[in-house]
Amino acid sequence: MKSEAFLATFCKEIDLLVCDEQGNLIIIELKKGRSPREAIAQLLDYASLIYRRGIDGLLSVLRYNSIEDIFKQFYDEKEDEKFEEFRRNFEESIRKPWLVLVSYDIGDDIIRMAEWLRSVYGVTIFCVEFDYYKKENKEIFVPRVIGLEEVEIVRDRELSPIKKKYLEFFSEVLEKFKEEVPEATTRRAYPSSFLQIPSGYNSIHFQWDFKGREPNKELWVCLDFEFDDKEKNEKLLEEFKKRKDELEKRIGENLEFVPHGSKWTRIYTKREVGFIDNAIKD
Repeated sequence: MKSEAFLATFCKEIDLLVCDEQGNLIIIELKKGRSPREAIAQLLDYASLIYRRGIDGLLSVLRYNSIEDIFKQFYDEKEDEKFEEFRRNFEESIRKPWLVLVSYDIGDDIIRMAEWLRSVYGVTIFCVEFDYYKKENKEIFVPRVIGLEEVEIVRDRELSPIKKKYLEFFSEVLEKFKEEVPEATTRRAYPSSFLQIPSGYNSIHFQWDFKGREPNKELWVCLDFEFDDKEKNEKLLEEFKKRKDELEKRIGENLEFVPHGSKWTRIYTKREVGFIDNAIKD
């Protein structure tokens, strides 16, 4: 699975149109130097173009036959619940895509307008600016996200009951993970049925994943290898298989080893939780 997929631009004016692994469409506008206030109007205009085209029109321009084809860019297998979540987010994004303005300098007028759109109209819009440092022969660019916390407040107000439960559960998972492994990640929880955390090694990550539907939900805890080299993924899986007994004794869980597809392999353990509330309580 990929953390992010570049779709394409469906008209020459848009800098980037991106879809994330949860199915959210994100319009990104890039500006050199100080961002002009017209940049906000540009983003809103692009959002209206996507809305006017609709799902079929957008898929046609992006050269995908269906939302499922985009889903397959992230996942080797089609799980009904995960696909339905992806589809709902994608369809909602046609109406309300995320908007991101990236510039070296975000002016106070831009910040004020974006805040107004978030607070009054619930638009998912935030800005990214870069602090620039130069030390000896090194240049350092440090991104700063403006408005992310406000976007999350607006988003949380609109969440369905089940998404609120996912957010509650994975927020606690992340909190405990950060206690055990300080500074391992700055990632935040999202209202999704799964959560990925980087392992610190490129193309290897941990994943917590709810499978199935209530009252028969399972919680999987996985370690995924996603190198472009299929043989490398399989070799890593085999190396861990050799330590199966040692690892199971160490964590007190039974482990499964799966050559999941051409793009990745997985080690996982699972528990039957039935309902998400049971997982939250435990």
